Amino acid sequence: MRQKDDNKLKASKFGSFFIFMKKVIFISFLLINLIVLGQQQISKTIESDAPFIEFKTAGIDHLLIEESTTKKLEIIIIDADFGILENVSCNDFNCVLSITTNLKESSKLSSLKTSKAKAIIKIPKGRKVTVYGETININTNAYEGILRILIKSGDINFQEIKGITEVELSTGTIYAMVNDASLDIKTRKGSIKFNEKVQKSPYRIKEHKDRRLIIKSSKANVVLTKQ
Repeated sequence: MRQKDDNKLKASKFGSFFIFMKKVIFISFLLINLIVLGQQQISKTIESDAPFIEFKTAGIDHLLIEESTTKKLEIIIIDADFGILENVSCNDFNCVLSITTNLKESSKLSSLKTSKAKAIIKIPKGRKVTVYGETININTNAYEGILRILIKSGDINFQEIKGITEVELSTGTIYAMVNDASLDIKTRKGSIKFNEKVQKSPYRIKEHKDRRLIIKSSKANVVLTKQ
């Protein structure tokens, strides 16, 4: 009799465990599907000769800026935040690109986010580009034009300075390879390093007049490298 009771108890425990595992598998499957559905890549190509380009980055966390090999402006959005919308408005003088998210912070789905949205923008050389944002990390290979980055916080990496580049950043770190580039670096409470040597702010070097890096910051750190 006792053996039967033990068998029933074991069966009951196994049944409960089996139901629990089914629930875990179902929830995992649901989460994976939500993530996969969120991971959409949106690509848009714009033919515009507008000399001024504005890029508003409210809906993304990582931005890669590349120089286009054509005369077309291209934007690629890798969406992991469940609903990226892009708004594009261009005329003969100005082209404005804006990215926002459908998902509000108060939404229940916001707790399911496991990765962040990324964007790649390819710009024809010779344009005047302004990037606006709050907290965002930016990487650029090199851009032969005028590039202004106006953000509140984040890390910025310049692999090369080919044109005139201006940065206004409150907090974060700026990394830049500055071969043959003129420098005008100001940070009030941050640090400046040039080839690992600490420099005082403002730090200025006159080199190539068409290659300039201008940085204005209150707390950002600046790491400069020259080969």
